[in-house]
Amino acid sequence: KTTNTGKGGEVNVTTGTLTISEGGKLSTEASSTGHGGDIKINALENAGDLKIAFDAAGKQDSKITAQTSYKDLLPIGNANQQAKGGTISIGNAKNKLDLSGYGVITAQTDGSGEGGVLNLRGTGVTLNQAIATAQTTNTGKGGEVNVTTGTLTISEGEIGRAHV
Repeated sequence: KTTNTGKGGEVNVTTGTLTISEGGKLSTEASSTGHGGDIKINALENAGDLKIAFDAAGKQDSKITAQTSYKDLLPIGNANQQAKGGTISIGNAKNKLDLSGYGVITAQTDGSGEGGVLNLRGTGVTLNQAIATAQTTNTGKGGEVNVTTGTLTISEGEIGRAHV
């Protein structure tokens, strides 16, 4: 987390299965004038498919987030409000990607800058109950969502770009 003028940090995870539950959070954040940081989650080379599992309880309080948040700070002019949300890249072209359970993946800004970028990639991408967005919660436009796959399956989930 950056609380001054710098960009949020970078988080890199390489695994076969990532479980985030009971309000757990994997995040990078800038709380001032910097852009949100980047999160990259990829499958281990020989692990097979990449599975990310969230809570099954239906709360959607477990999160993966790359964001810029200035709402708790006194404005220093427009610079802090223009910061973009971070970038989240999950998966690769060699493995399937399975996102399941009631969790939220979001690249966002709480200022007037653009929402971040969310990249989901896999030979097959399955979204079961999870929400994946690139958004702003203020006056900026929603971010960018890119899904690169041969097969996309969405069941009780959502992929979107939003201005909330």
